[in-house]
This record gives sequence, structure tokens and C-alpha cells, in this order.
Amino acid sequence: MPYPVSRTGDELVMELIGDPETGVAAPRLVAHRPVDRAEVADLWLQARALVLGFARAGVAHGDLSAYNVLVHRRRLVAIDVPQAVDLVANPMGLELLHRDCTNLATWFRRKGMAEADPDDLFAAALGVLPWG
Repeated sequence: MPYPVSRTGDELVMELIGDPETGVAAPRLVAHRPVDRAEVADLWLQARALVLGFARAGVAHGDLSAYNVLVHRRRLVAIDVPQAVDLVANPMGLELLHRDCTNLATWFRRKGMAEADPDDLFAAALGVLPWG
């Protein structure tokens, strides 16, 4: 995830994920064109790791999809994280976690990753919850 660089009043400046020389931001996953199946498989493993990392922390991103993930130097970076929800405190927490799993898995299935199963990912996420 990008780190905060500075804060002024109610504005928060975040790290640029992209090319600092040109100021061009890394593309969103939805706009990224993987070069081959191996890259898609690697990105899927990273997407799984993102979901499981959030779950281990007891949160769901809440809107994790190919629109809120950047691809920078073949690595995934989640953005729009401040909307993350506590899986216990938020009554829709598990529903939002499942939606995150479905959104990402659906994108990867469209790219040919048959193993990108949203229900398997959700089950894996439930298995790493800090109270599980």
C-alpha cells in the first residue's frame, strides 16, 4: 500500500506508485495487460495474498477490485485502503470480504485463471482471521 508522505489540515499526500521521473502513475489492474499466463498466475497469487493479509489484520478492504489495485513493476499495490472495515465491528464485514474475493477472482477468471475461485478464496480468508 502507498505510504503517507505528508498531511496538511484534512489533506493527505500519498506516495506515488509509478515512475517518479515522469510522474506517471502505475496502471490499475483493470487496465494492465499481462504478457502471458505466468504473469497472470503470479498476479493472482499476489491478489490472494492481499486478501489474506487484510483478513489476518481482521479487516476487509471493502471495495477491493481490479480498479483499486495498481500494478507496479509486476507487483500489486492496493489503493483506497482508508475505507477498510473491521470484520467484527461492521455488521457487513464478512459480506464485504466475500465481495472483495468475488471481485478479484472474477477478474482473474476472465483472464483464464480457472483456479481463481471466489468461494475458495473466501474460505481461505476465513481460515486466517485473527480470532479463527
